[in-house]
Amino acid sequence: MNARPEQPELPKICDFLEAVRYSSEWTGIAQKVVEQVLSAKERYLSLAGIAECEVEESLLREREVFRHLLPETPTFIDDRATEYIALTTGFDEETIRRIEQGESAYMDSLGLIVWGNYAERDSGLGSPELPEDQASEDGDEEPMFEGHGDHWECLVPEVGPFIQKFMAEPLVYDHLRFSVPSPYSRWNAVTVRATPQTQELETWRMDGYADGGEEIISAFPVARDGCTHTLSLHRARVWKADCEAIVLASTSFGASIAYFDTAYLHPWNEWEPDQEAEVQLAAFAYRLEPAPDQIIEITKEDTIRVLRASQNGQTPEEVTDLSPIEVHSGGMACFFPDPIGNPDDFEFQGPVVQVDVMHAWGQTLYRLEVTVMRDTRSDTDIPFTIPVYAAEANLPVGYRPRVGDQVRGLLWLQGCPTGLAYPILGSAE
Repeated sequence: MNARPEQPELPKICDFLEAVRYSSEWTGIAQKVVEQVLSAKERYLSLAGIAECEVEESLLREREVFRHLLPETPTFIDDRATEYIALTTGFDEETIRRIEQGESAYMDSLGLIVWGNYAERDSGLGSPELPEDQASEDGDEEPMFEGHGDHWECLVPEVGPFIQKFMAEPLVYDHLRFSVPSPYSRWNAVTVRATPQTQELETWRMDGYADGGEEIISAFPVARDGCTHTLSLHRARVWKADCEAIVLASTSFGASIAYFDTAYLHPWNEWEPDQEAEVQLAAFAYRLEPAPDQIIEITKEDTIRVLRASQNGQTPEEVTDLSPIEVHSGGMACFFPDPIGNPDDFEFQGPVVQVDVMHAWGQTLYRLEVTVMRDTRSDTDIPFTIPVYAAEANLPVGYRPRVGDQVRGLLWLQGCPTGLAYPILGSAE
């Protein structure tokens, strides 16, 4: 159980940042997730006419788009507010409601809510811990955050306004990627369309269609120029709407890997557990920076035995020299899961072997081919390289990547089986 959050700094009343901090500590949900949800809630209150704000043209356009989710009279909000927040942030309704409980707990701590009785208060606030019903459906695995708000942070500095503008703009698409029967009962069909940013970068939008019209399910950036690697595909961890998934896999040399499958619903994207497939992988960087050349001293005996055994052609049990080993980080390639992220988020380090610069999503982007792992089974190491897109805004001030640089950072990995990277099945007319 998380400890009760520190009391808000008074006399601040309904301070947004304080509400984010308090709600995050109350719920155990990351602050950046809480901030996105509460920002979307503020926008909804403006759209509904409940919050005082300047009526601008973009607000009027967005009201027209979401008029079916707005209250008939601007006096209260109902479950349609949660539906709006889910659509604009990509987070599931359980997460949104839990964050709203944290916000109510913040308001309660300031004495701004009057409860009818203790039962009503307990129901409205929950308790300062993650609820059991958010436990993973995949056994002992950690629960996943479902949505792409974090992924857009790789590309744009202010995600909330970017998504709101995207949602309010008229739907103009250049390419149909695929249209399939919906696996989820809410819709009859699901269609994915793309808006190109460059020759290889696109915004994909997924919509569900039902008798009542269309509804946006998801929108995310896609890189179609991934490096091809042979992977064993073990299983997919499917998101709750059954339309998106993260694939758990391993490389030909046994390293574990996971990627967001951009074409999970594509009708040709079929495979059996543990089947080998050629997969195109690409990544977007949450952050990227030069990696300093460091000397790492390895003192753990089990690790020393394994390393010296591989160097000397021995078994670990035959190794007698257990003196510490010094390893220089220069030229090192490493790739391991982010301990607090989704399975497709990875910490990485490696040398840059190619650099390109481009403009997309209103930002300057660097496309770096980085060697993040190596297959060392033969006499000659075989590099495992992927393109990593990094926004200039997410680089250290003044840093410009060059070939030969050693870089490190945190990335979101995506991919799809070769042959589905360009799944154009028709025009979007």
